[in-house]
Amino acid sequence: MPKYVDNTMLGAFKRCPRQYYFRHIRHWVPDTRALPLSFGLAWHEALHTAWSLASQGQPKHEVLGAALAAFLKCWREEGLPTEDELEPTEVREKLGVRRPGVAAEMLHAYLEARWEHMQRWRVLGIERPFIVPIWPPSGADGRVRPPFYVGRIDLLVEDDQGEVLIIEHKTTTQYARTTGFRQSYIESFNPNAQVDGYLYAVNLLLNRPVRQLWVDAALVHDRERHFKFIPCSRREHALEEWLWSLRYWVDQLEREEERGWHPPAGSPIMYGWARNDQHCFSCLYRDPCTAMLNPEERDEPPLGFRQEAWDPLEINRIRVEEESDA
Repeated sequence: MPKYVDNTMLGAFKRCPRQYYFRHIRHWVPDTRALPLSFGLAWHEALHTAWSLASQGQPKHEVLGAALAAFLKCWREEGLPTEDELEPTEVREKLGVRRPGVAAEMLHAYLEARWEHMQRWRVLGIERPFIVPIWPPSGADGRVRPPFYVGRIDLLVEDDQGEVLIIEHKTTTQYARTTGFRQSYIESFNPNAQVDGYLYAVNLLLNRPVRQLWVDAALVHDRERHFKFIPCSRREHALEEWLWSLRYWVDQLEREEERGWHPPAGSPIMYGWARNDQHCFSCLYRDPCTAMLNPEERDEPPLGFRQEAWDPLEINRIRVEEESDA
């Protein structure tokens, strides 16, 4: 069992134990990152830069230039071309709506929409990592057993009334003509394990009630520019229920790992890590999963995949000082 788990790991296990096995035990990932993920990553970098500079009192035009530079830097690091490097038909075929030109227009519109908030709200943290316990202390020494729940908050602010808000930046192409965003997208954050988990973590970190996380949604569209705060509130008992559910899923994960490491002798099939065939159609691992009865017999990743470990501490930019016996 890993010492640390995050929302991505638990989400993969809840979706399909076999998917968790491929990604977080075997560390197999597709050779290329999906374009929506790369665009979202670059958008996050741009907004982190924008909020940081705005909180320092920088003028809007300088904030915009720096944010766009941060987007392009991340875009390049993802191995993606700019529009100038492609023919017009290639831009549409390869990048579609998720391209730097659209991002530049989005950033300009975003600052117009959010500038007042950026001036009024006090920034408490940007990309703030956390490590919080899942289980209560036990034993004579009061130690807390692993795993711990980890993550990184996009933005932590204090509003005009002194209330702390968690802000999570999201991008989507789910456009609706009347409201800008499809209702199904708005409703997807209630219930939502990431929202609950981040509220639980910040309550522990700040040792004060924090009941609201606002999703800072940005529409990715050729022509339309829409941004929406989606407030997500949770009462204390709702967070208690989330913690109970988290412990349940961690228990299931521990049992599945134990079963997976001790297959019957000579078994020709995969023992443990059951496949959830309700999610096969959209799964990245559909082909290798259906082609191999027992993936344990294969040492190297299949064609189209490579090995890349998911380290929740590294992904969430957390440094942990390991305990020493010295």
